[in-house]
Amino acid sequence: MPRVAYGAELMEVGSSARRHSSSVFADGSASGGAGSGAVNPAAFALTPLKLVLAPMMAGTLESAVANRAEVQRYYGPQKLAAIETKLGWNAVARFCGPAFVANASRNFIMSATSFILTPTVFKECYPQEKKSQRSLFWFGLGMNVFVGNTVAITQQALWGRALDYAAVDGGRAINYRAVVNNGLSSEGMGAFYTPAKWFTRVLMNAPVQGTLPWFYNQVLPHGEPMALSLASAAYHSMGGSRGAARSRLDKGS
Repeated sequence: MPRVAYGAELMEVGSSARRHSSSVFADGSASGGAGSGAVNPAAFALTPLKLVLAPMMAGTLESAVANRAEVQRYYGPQKLAAIETKLGWNAVARFCGPAFVANASRNFIMSATSFILTPTVFKECYPQEKKSQRSLFWFGLGMNVFVGNTVAITQQALWGRALDYAAVDGGRAINYRAVVNNGLSSEGMGAFYTPAKWFTRVLMNAPVQGTLPWFYNQVLPHGEPMALSLASAAYHSMGGSRGAARSRLDKGS
């Protein structure tokens, strides 16, 4: 299964440009070598699923770590505790916190923008002669500001409205359809998107997450070989220790 372009791969010629410049024969081989154009049908079919599941898992994990703390700042510790008590939530629900779905949806959008959409579009569509670390930095920032946050602000607004809905009468289960309908009927699209909401979101998010594609693909790879080497050495040393202990136990028996 092909992976998303990473590191120096972003500076290479996109696959569409390679196909345009190559002569591909009926058997799937290209002028660069026999069989180089072969496609695994199963991998091709599973790739879209992977491109959705990867940021979904990342967004869900981020929300599992952060949503409860964000809700606690929104409500205050005592109000959150009172709502949880009235709703009789179990340990899992308390750990995730209210409006978890909206929070995870926002994080899914931003993760997909940073780690799927930005590197893919940059490699495949950005002019080859203009590719550089500097252009990746500004391209990633632009994708964050004008694509990721433009969509994510709707989920951020949904999250806040869902929390307001949940707090009514001291606590009630969130009905997202009702939240959306109430927002649209009272304020129209302005309930979920306005230039002011977008600008506030950009000021909060873009300086860090907007530069993440550049950092992830141009800075992080420099330390990756050392980190992998240390992790491998630690893994093998622990394996060796367990093997030696097992050998001593076998001899003792």
